[in-house]
Amino acid sequence: MDNDLERCNLCGEIIAANEGRTAFKFNYVESDDPLWPFRDSVMHHRCFVAWKLKERYIKKFNENIGSINNAGKVYYMNQEGHVEERKADSE
Repeated sequence: MDNDLERCNLCGEIIAANEGRTAFKFNYVESDDPLWPFRDSVMHHRCFVAWKLKERYIKKFNENIGSINNAGKVYYMNQEGHVEERKADSE
């Protein structure tokens, strides 16, 4: 059972199944970037919202992940850390 538990990379506490979480699964940061230690991690959403590197992460996410899909929609991360979708022409 312990193998199924996830710990928050910021506070170190276990993330309960009913708690909001933010996962970092990206490889587009260099090893000298402050985000490097978090490139494959998970954290409580509440910890993410208060994180000192939140703005940097959102910017990197939107520069590298935010893109137009086949339906002509853009995925981007808002300031609360939620990924949203919008039509490409509403930028």
